[in-house]
Amino acid sequence: MKVIYHSKRTKRSVYLKDNGVVVKTGIQAIGSQEADIQRRAHAIGIAPKVFTANKDSIEMEFVGGWSLNEYLKMPGIDKPRIVRLVKIAENTLYDNCISHGDFTGDNIRITPDGRVVIIDYGSAKLTGEPVLPRLRHHYNFT
Repeated sequence: MKVIYHSKRTKRSVYLKDNGVVVKTGIQAIGSQEADIQRRAHAIGIAPKVFTANKDSIEMEFVGGWSLNEYLKMPGIDKPRIVRLVKIAENTLYDNCISHGDFTGDNIRITPDGRVVIIDYGSAKLTGEPVLPRLRHHYNFT
């Protein structure tokens, strides 16, 4: 399954494709540097793979699972383990000079196999040196 983000002037759309058939649509903003930063984050193992990109669209791997917000509401999960994985992913971004810009529970995905994947690099910026992480939202993980 693939996700395609497409922008035409003021209208921005998201298409979820399964074997070439559109199965879901929505709205999402994209930017030209988003694909480059996401490729860099994918290379270090914490972002979906970008298949193709141009100034109007990005075609990328679909990430199944749950947002961090959804996952934390599930009964019986190992919250300390997820906190460690999210902090590792966050620190990995910053160690690789990527400031995500929108690091929230909705942009942190937990896959069915327990991996943490960071999505939505639309507000991300590359920094010249590693930066200190800042969470916009604080979670009570106890």
